[in-house]
Amino acid sequence: MRPALSSVAWRLGPGTGCFVFLLEATSCTATFAETAPLTVTKTGAGSPGLLITSMPPGIICAGACTVATGAFDAGTEVQLATNTLPAGFAFLGWTGDGCVNGPGSGEARVLMDRERACTATSRLVAAKQAPATGTSWLRADLTLSWSGATPEVGFWVCVDQTNNQVCDTLWRPNGGATSMELGWMGLGPGTYYWQVRSQDDQTGTFTDYDGGVWWRFTIGSGSQAAVALGGDGGPAEWRRPSLLCPGRRRRSSGRARSPSARGNGVKRTSRLNLSPRPRRRQASTPRPGADRGRGRLT
Repeated sequence: MRPALSSVAWRLGPGTGCFVFLLEATSCTATFAETAPLTVTKTGAGSPGLLITSMPPGIICAGACTVATGAFDAGTEVQLATNTLPAGFAFLGWTGDGCVNGPGSGEARVLMDRERACTATSRLVAAKQAPATGTSWLRADLTLSWSGATPEVGFWVCVDQTNNQVCDTLWRPNGGATSMELGWMGLGPGTYYWQVRSQDDQTGTFTDYDGGVWWRFTIGSGSQAAVALGGDGGPAEWRRPSLLCPGRRRRSSGRARSPSARGNGVKRTSRLNLSPRPRRRQASTPRPGADRGRGRLT
């Protein structure tokens, strides 16, 4: 006689199940795997543009996502990866208990022997702004400027005359300000190289701007020096130094100007003459009786 069919349902978790149809005497073994949660967190200025994924799949964190959690089999090694950030931002690395950076850029390995948490940190890339490298005929009182990098402790600036990518003079502290006026340095005519570095307030490390590339500018000599107001590799507008000094007055010709001749449509006929005009001598006329008493014979 054929035994009646029966079924047994084993529930393995919410939304999942295992059905076994028994046609005859059958032995079944259920194996349960232990899992451990992994939590990833995004922090820093570049977080909105950072995408985090995991292998094996389980974690995807993109855009406005700042925290994501996935469950993985105990003992599994999970690999975390990030995308390439947009221009202007840089990925600093992974931190956290059991979170090991590498082997590739933006990657991390985590052994899931227990609950783990990893943090991905990004930041704004530091960049110099003005004057643009290669700008010439600047005045000695020019101002250097750069973008702020967060988080930072402060900025240091070096102005050098040697093009060796090293500060041979002195790194000068500038606090949290993102510009420095150089008039106090008394720079003479010539070519100079400058660099800015910031110190991260989390790691304490220094970061040189623009990937360590120094920028160049040239100060003009004498009255030929002008102020470059912008441009890529060259000024967009030139100004004579005299026009930049409102307090300077034109040398007077020595003649008084009539107030009515200014702005009233009156034509001025005076000409500029720096040399004194010789006075005209008039012929003398003898006065009546001037020859009396001189013994003139008649």
